[in-house]
Amino acid sequence: MAKELNAKVLDRFGLRRDPFENADAYSPVGKRHEILEQMVHLSQFSNLVIAVISPAGFGKSVLYKMLGKQLSSEKDLIVTQFRLISRVSGMSLLQRLSEAWKLDAPSVNRETLLRQLRNDQLKRSTVGIRHCILIDNAEFIDPDGLQMLHALTTGLPEDRSIGLALFCHESVVDLRSIFKPSESLHLIRLQVLTQRDVYAFIKDHFRMAGAKKGVPITPEAIENIAVDSEGIPAKVIALTREYMVAQSGMPIERMGIQLTKPQRLGIAIIGGAIILGGISFLVQSLFFTSTTIKPAKVESVSLPAPTPKLTDPQVTAAVTAPVAPEVVVVPKVIDAPSTSVPIESKPAPVPEIAPTPVKTIAIEPPVPPTPVAPTPVAPTPAAAATVTTQAPEPTPVTKPIVATKAGKTTAAVSRPWFINAAPGAYTIQILGSHQEVAVQAYIDGQSNPGDFDYVRSSLNGDAWYVVLYKVFDTKDQAVKLIPTLPDSIKAKQPWVRSVGSIRPDNG
Repeated sequence: MAKELNAKVLDRFGLRRDPFENADAYSPVGKRHEILEQMVHLSQFSNLVIAVISPAGFGKSVLYKMLGKQLSSEKDLIVTQFRLISRVSGMSLLQRLSEAWKLDAPSVNRETLLRQLRNDQLKRSTVGIRHCILIDNAEFIDPDGLQMLHALTTGLPEDRSIGLALFCHESVVDLRSIFKPSESLHLIRLQVLTQRDVYAFIKDHFRMAGAKKGVPITPEAIENIAVDSEGIPAKVIALTREYMVAQSGMPIERMGIQLTKPQRLGIAIIGGAIILGGISFLVQSLFFTSTTIKPAKVESVSLPAPTPKLTDPQVTAAVTAPVAPEVVVVPKVIDAPSTSVPIESKPAPVPEIAPTPVKTIAIEPPVPPTPVAPTPVAPTPAAAATVTTQAPEPTPVTKPIVATKAGKTTAAVSRPWFINAAPGAYTIQILGSHQEVAVQAYIDGQSNPGDFDYVRSSLNGDAWYVVLYKVFDTKDQAVKLIPTLPDSIKAKQPWVRSVGSIRPDNG
């Protein structure tokens, strides 16, 4: 049985009281609201016997109380309710009815007492009053008692009949063998809750306990509760309380608790300021780039060349194209910073030549020039030399792929321990995802990937991959380990599950 939800647990989940302290709290899920409306109508206007049957824990007693509450508000109905806890005979049942209906001088003879009860109903029906009998745990009525109820309600006119609704455990008694013809019996079977119903069921209980909005439980936990409870309301309550107690040790900011209005307003203001600051920074950066950064100007500088012997002083050759390996035209960068280290050299003086008409001749680069006797030449200015190094392309690193189960591989799991675990063992579910690559990446990012595994299941018809952590012989071992896990794992709100409750999909 789950531990009591103390003040610490309730505070962590933003509740004023235990949402499940009232076992009879009504949640209109799983078509229970439609069933309740149907029973109200039949109890008021029909001579049919209503029988609500279900296994234990499906909420039939909650419907029994809600039906009595709604019928009691009707002025033309006298509602008599019995919640049986032990075996009841036919005579004992008739005596209880005579006391509730306040009969004058009830008979000790069973047949006579039965007639007195029927006559009381006929008398009240003349003024528009109708008796309605509700019995919970009707499986405690012995066959003789059921025969008495059938004799009490059958044969009366529909507008003067007695309403009867029985709530009993399924397969305990065959009501069709007693209430004949079978058309006089209206059977209602309660169904298990779907995952959507489980969420609505928990949400209703949290709302009744003071939660302002939503359910502060992750979708993964809701899915786990729905699967492990098999959709039975009583099990949903027990598992949800266990989950809340187990999570009470987690930091409150990791619990998904609803913030107060001032807290939400403060967060919104801070977030808005951060966004505006980011926009302002971006605008200033763009403006600065467009107004202050100018393209570099390149100025061509003709370097003085060594003066050759000129046979014709009227002709001067101007070299317009660079000839490798010498650099004749050097770009000079101005208005732009440079990390180059210039190597300076002092040019040799050039003798002045009297201004004469100059004829410019474009000379193609010689290939190769005819060797000429060397003439002493001063070194020419060298261009600014810049050495640029480029890092080699990184070599892709591939991680070994290790098989975890048939048809599936992962880059992190070193041993497929889950498929070898006993069904009665327990494991810790860390997270779930529709993307297999996401769970593989998560496992691969752990420092101890060999302790993790994952299985594929189905969620709402789609593939659902669940990451699991280790195997434990008992549930207590797994629960005690959760508070010791790293914060990055505890942030996922890990959940203890039995190995047998996890149904991998190998298809």
